[in-house]
Amino acid sequence: MSEEQQKDENVQQHQPLREAAQNARAWLKEQFPEVFGGGGGVPLAIGIEKQIREKSDAEHRPSMRSIREALRLWTRHHKYLKALADKKPRHNIDGSVAEPVKDEHARFAREILRRRKEKTQKRHKNAQREAAEQPDAGKQDVEKPQVKKLSNDEPPATDQQKPQLNWGGKLTLKKKKANQ
Repeated sequence: MSEEQQKDENVQQHQPLREAAQNARAWLKEQFPEVFGGGGGVPLAIGIEKQIREKSDAEHRPSMRSIREALRLWTRHHKYLKALADKKPRHNIDGSVAEPVKDEHARFAREILRRRKEKTQKRHKNAQREAAEQPDAGKQDVEKPQVKKLSNDEPPATDQQKPQLNWGGKLTLKKKKANQ
């Protein structure tokens, strides 16, 4: 199996979980707007999964697996990590303040953000270098035709060029084919 086929299979295998996580995220936003209704920058209390399980009806909520996946995506989001790094307080499921962010968690979030920034800068630098190495990549050498504007009292430049009316009623300059 080729590497590309393996990637396609991997994507197809994880697609249902991604969709379930998106549905769980929408459900969390609807059920707990105080925490999940904003833009993602609210640090969650440790053990929030237990609070979700206790405060929601098992029959009407998504699977806990999809909720865990939604929480995993939530806690890896840039805004969430930024809030942790800034030591904003953690919140319970009802929106109340639970506890302050521990120093080690803030330090870990700063480290992840730093690595992501370095990785992005490295990619950007590599892309710039590749573009500089191949300045004509993707460009075609197409010469634009030189159009000589004629004034009303000036005759055409050559006898191969003759003014003709186009469909819009405007006078344009068209070249006559040379006799072969």
